[in-house]
Amino acid sequence: MKRFFTVILTGILGISACFGLSACSLRVNTLADKDKYTAGNAEITDKVEAIDIEWASGDVVFVQGSGNTVIIEETYQGSLPEDKQMHWCMDGTTLRVRFDISLSILSLGSLTGKKLTVTLPADLVLNNADIDVASADVEAGALRCRNFDFDAASGNVNVTFPDSIDSAEFDTASGDVTVAFGGDVGKLDTDAASGKLTANIAGSLGSFDCDSASGEVIINASGKVGSGKVSTSSGKVSISCEGLDGLDVSTASGSVTLRLPENIDMTLDIDTASGDFESEIPFSIKSDGKYVIGSGTANVNIDTASGDIIINKI
Repeated sequence: MKRFFTVILTGILGISACFGLSACSLRVNTLADKDKYTAGNAEITDKVEAIDIEWASGDVVFVQGSGNTVIIEETYQGSLPEDKQMHWCMDGTTLRVRFDISLSILSLGSLTGKKLTVTLPADLVLNNADIDVASADVEAGALRCRNFDFDAASGNVNVTFPDSIDSAEFDTASGDVTVAFGGDVGKLDTDAASGKLTANIAGSLGSFDCDSASGEVIINASGKVGSGKVSTSSGKVSISCEGLDGLDVSTASGSVTLRLPENIDMTLDIDTASGDFESEIPFSIKSDGKYVIGSGTANVNIDTASGDIIINKI
């Protein structure tokens, strides 16, 4: 899921931090077909079915508008030469937005105040929204799309999807992910080196795969979860749902809490070096040491080196 833009800029940020630089310059030729791009703010009257954004630093904000066109606006305290202004183009029905014409001189220190605001018609449902940032926060109060892909070297993301969504993917090196879904979610994938994940789902969740080196993983689904996998080196894991088909949780350090209905059917296989097991839901113990609740249909495996395992009833 990571693209060249994010990988390169992650390295830039690391070098800047190591040497205490407030700004840095590097030529990164990521903008193909430069002649197709236009500089500056714009109101897009063409049909837009997908959005692809690469933004270096500052903020990216999505808002709903009252009109029927897409509006992209860049704000910055000061004047910018044309090559440092936002550039955009229509590629078929995909709107592509870039931080500047080629990211040829990336002044992370001096251009951190660049803010991109994308205004979308209230009834527009995008097929794809693809956001790639180096050091920027992303906020969307109501983003309607079928597939969402977010990559960040550094930055928090706070997004609300009012509708059901086919897939949502978040890949962050450093930053919290807070996401709310107004309907069903087909697939949720997250990969974080450092940062907290909070996902609230009004419907069901088909599958999820969450990787975190350091940070909590919190998933609350009002409906059923098909299957899920969580792997974290350090951080609490909390999952709440109305039912599940299967779950694998692996954590080196951190408690694991499941909130499930009392009539859940699952077989629980626990491996812990240091930690207690508590359950509000009655269970039986098989000869192989596995815990059985109900008919034991769903297989739940929890492996923790240090941390309590708690089963609470909804």
